[in-house]
Amino acid sequence: MAGAPLAGVTVIECASYISGPYAGLLLAQLGANVVKVEAPGSGDSFRRWGGTSHRRRTRPQFASLNYGKRSVTMELSEPEGQAAYLDLAGAADALIENFRPGTLDRFGVGEAAVRARNPDIVYCTVTGFGPTGPYAKRPAYDAIVQALSGLWSVLSPISEPRAVGPAMSDTLGGLNGALAVVAGLAGAARNESAPRRFDVSMLASSLSVLGSTLANCAESGELETPFSRGRRSHSLAFRAGDGRPLAVHLSSPEKFWVRLTDVVDRADLREDARFSTYPARLEHFDELRAELEAAFAARPRDHWLELLYEADVPAAPLYTIDEVIVDPHVRETGLLREATGPAGESFVVPRGAISFAGDLVACSMEVPALGGQLDENEEVPTGG
Repeated sequence: MAGAPLAGVTVIECASYISGPYAGLLLAQLGANVVKVEAPGSGDSFRRWGGTSHRRRTRPQFASLNYGKRSVTMELSEPEGQAAYLDLAGAADALIENFRPGTLDRFGVGEAAVRARNPDIVYCTVTGFGPTGPYAKRPAYDAIVQALSGLWSVLSPISEPRAVGPAMSDTLGGLNGALAVVAGLAGAARNESAPRRFDVSMLASSLSVLGSTLANCAESGELETPFSRGRRSHSLAFRAGDGRPLAVHLSSPEKFWVRLTDVVDRADLREDARFSTYPARLEHFDELRAELEAAFAARPRDHWLELLYEADVPAAPLYTIDEVIVDPHVRETGLLREATGPAGESFVVPRGAISFAGDLVACSMEVPALGGQLDENEEVPTGG
């Protein structure tokens, strides 16, 4: 889209699964022309991820990470594919790849070969553990990095460990990969000596969001659990009388606690020595939760939410994903969009977190067919 922040910028994405493609998606949402390099015949493995019952159909997981891009197929193990790849990279502004360190070098298309053709390219790697160190060459997937970083231990009880939630380590790696590319482009525009090589690891990205958890453990030896933050911040969830859950947040300021007790008609709790101060509520958190659970069970969720909103207490319905899709605020503000697959399929996808100049999306909402928009003999398209 003309006028978008990254309009006119061409980014090569030589990546699969989540981390690299998510970085490419974020750049496409900012207006970059993202060209996705895939293997002939198979393409990004995420095109078929999630089972074998829909082999002929683009998978929703792939669509959500790859709309707004173009696809080119190249066999990087063959001289023709290698030459085409270097031609493509030679005309690009930036390149993202998420292979293990050294993989592209073995094919003769690593950073050195790319930079010989395009010295000023911003080159970003997104790996599991970084380019150096004892773990650099290990295979890395989201669950492995979540486990090693400690992120898993604060998302799922160690006593019964199981993978939960979205692929956070992958996603954080992709987020930082996109940030690195933007930083590289901005630096290059202002300073000829600015760095143009960036290494992002999923491990470092995961640790970066555990700052307070790590600092607290290093100082006190305390190991946080999946429930530590809820206790400390007084983030609570309850089932209302109709069985539907809601969430409230009471940590600060004190006025939220006071207003909540008024809403549930339990002003007496403020006089109870177990709950009269924030430290006391921390010490007796389980007892506090039990008192409030009983109160919220007396009325349906909509009743409580109306009163909580009127009292300006931070609160929300605790949604499942199907409820999010039809939420009036989400719909009215365009937070979800419709992407179109190669065969005309329709996919509901997030539109991206950054809006600008009144536009919510600066890229096409089309999901590319495998190699369907560029071939090895076509000149690299320019953005704009």
